[in-house]
Amino acid sequence: KSDSVTGEPLAGVEFSVTELNGARIGSFTTDSSGIIFIPNLKEGWYVVSEVKGLPGYKPDSAPRNVELKADWLNVLEYKNQPYPTLQLSKIDADTKQPLEGVRFRLLDRLQREIGIFTTNAQGQIILTGMDEGKYYLQEVEAKLGYVLDSTVREVSLQWGKTTSIEIKNTPMASLRIKKVDAVSGKPIPGTTFLLYDMKGNILGEYITDNNGIIELPKELAAGKYKLKESKAASGYVLDEQPRTIELKSGETTEVVIENQPVRGKITITKKSADDNPITKQKVGSV
Repeated sequence: KSDSVTGEPLAGVEFSVTELNGARIGSFTTDSSGIIFIPNLKEGWYVVSEVKGLPGYKPDSAPRNVELKADWLNVLEYKNQPYPTLQLSKIDADTKQPLEGVRFRLLDRLQREIGIFTTNAQGQIILTGMDEGKYYLQEVEAKLGYVLDSTVREVSLQWGKTTSIEIKNTPMASLRIKKVDAVSGKPIPGTTFLLYDMKGNILGEYITDNNGIIELPKELAAGKYKLKESKAASGYVLDEQPRTIELKSGETTEVVIENQPVRGKITITKKSADDNPITKQKVGSV
């Protein structure tokens, strides 16, 4: 019994030997040289079956019929195929730090789902037990704060070899909006904003807090957006000018927007104190 890739002997593999009629000869296990030697068998046909293989190797449980001849060393050779290993590493595209909790779907060559697997604390998924051949990987759930990469990747696995693949995730961008009084510089709570993508689709409505701030978590992809004030706080003039802002991956972009307070109006009325003999206006005339 040997490794089909390296040719190294495999110890500890168990075989069953029976006669063709099912009569049991016994169970035997390969030694450190990968060999089982069975003496004193009579001439005839026997059935040999592997009943217990080794971890990391594909089982070969198909029974083999073998004819033994007198005065002849009858040799039956088995080769076990070591399973391929797939090692996936998921990292931050900027910092190269490993990303835990990213979920991937593994598909076979016919794109039938084998299973869904999640990266560990080292950002890795290590899989074995598959046959040699073509497989497909697809990210189905990104780590919070990162852009989902749903690209379907083709992976080729070979017996006894480790195939490593590294996939980077782009961190999402964040946005902080700060609304202040144009005169005093004090924060303005209660101002409502609409955020749009560049196609004019509304992404959300947000209201400044008591500190005059809107803090969006990392949930936006890097790129350009439009920001528009839709409702001013009480006592302030609505700023209807849309603003184009550009967000960068992994960074917080802060936008400070001023609001003009509503100005009060004073009306001055001038009245005549006496009769005007020239204009003929009477006392109290405007």
